[in-house]
Amino acid sequence: MARKAYFFIETAIGKSRDVSLALRQCEWVEFIERVTGPYDVVGIARGQESCEVDDLINDGIRPIDGIIRVVVCPISTALESGVPKVTVAVP
Repeated sequence: MARKAYFFIETAIGKSRDVSLALRQCEWVEFIERVTGPYDVVGIARGQESCEVDDLINDGIRPIDGIIRVVVCPISTALESGVPKVTVAVP
């Protein structure tokens, strides 16, 4: 079963574009976007197991120039598959 994790990156001033372009080249990156706020780049990583996702993020992000800090939030598969989707009707 594929595992996923959100990652949030703080970059050096003026480096968010370079960092996001470098991450777009990584096959384990499912989604990447530049944002404003406390983080400069957010994304979703995917792998076959939780430890693989951790390794991909650590090994794949470490060599990229301009990264100050990375926060990784694994997606809980129990919540992903066990919670029914809710549909809200807006009048």
